[in-house]
Amino acid sequence: MELSLRELQGLLKRLIIAPDGVDAALMRVHRDGIDRLIVGGPALEVRQRLEIYANGYFRRLLDCLKEDYPATLAVIGEDAFRTLVSAYLAEHPSDSPSVLGVGRLLPEFIIRHPIASHLPFLGELARLERTLIEVFHAADAPALGAMDLQRVPAEAWPTLRLSLHPAAAMLDCEWPVDELLEPADRGRDCAPLEPRAVTIVVWRQNDEVYRRRVDRAERTALALIRQTATFGAVCEAVAPLLGASAADEIKSMLLRWLHAGLLWSGNNQKC
Repeated sequence: MELSLRELQGLLKRLIIAPDGVDAALMRVHRDGIDRLIVGGPALEVRQRLEIYANGYFRRLLDCLKEDYPATLAVIGEDAFRTLVSAYLAEHPSDSPSVLGVGRLLPEFIIRHPIASHLPFLGELARLERTLIEVFHAADAPALGAMDLQRVPAEAWPTLRLSLHPAAAMLDCEWPVDELLEPADRGRDCAPLEPRAVTIVVWRQNDEVYRRRVDRAERTALALIRQTATFGAVCEAVAPLLGASAADEIKSMLLRWLHAGLLWSGNNQKC
């Protein structure tokens, strides 16, 4: 078996990351050829040498996913998490030199996995944890400030278009999964959840990631801003939800967004 360096690297990669294990992977190649490429010995056979790398590769990815999904890990435990990750990587092997993206499809995988039948909130919990990661690594951009808006003429406010900051996201959940994050961080047992719809906003400010729930009115406003609706359209949509205090509530929301850096100054508004 004569292979170029690139071909040899590709073969070793297939053997090491094979989802069904080294033994099954070796059955798919010519064993005599492998014995000439990888030297065995009295202490370790070829298969054992490959398994060292295969086990190390899986454990590295498993450790990364434990760091990315600590609350998911806390809910289901070490053994179940390892089994889940093994099944996930068999379906979605890592396709990048960076480990940052290895778990990006885990929330959707959990939703389709049998584990969701008795832990129906688990996919949403993983989605929230993934959002925290993506917001932390999102692009930097200048946040919209109060001084920017002070330059907007009064007559231009109805047609003003705001944008959510690239390092901000909003999740609609059927379960209050944010309640599980703090117990997991502190190593405490997670209390059972009851289904309850919540909307969670996640954002980054000064290299820290924050989250909070928003009510129906603020969720409506932020969803419209995400769609680049005009400020006039945002006010018309949320005013019936706020009643007589709509003007003051909208002003408070806007100040809250500016203080948190939730809005972006790089869209097409003229400030």
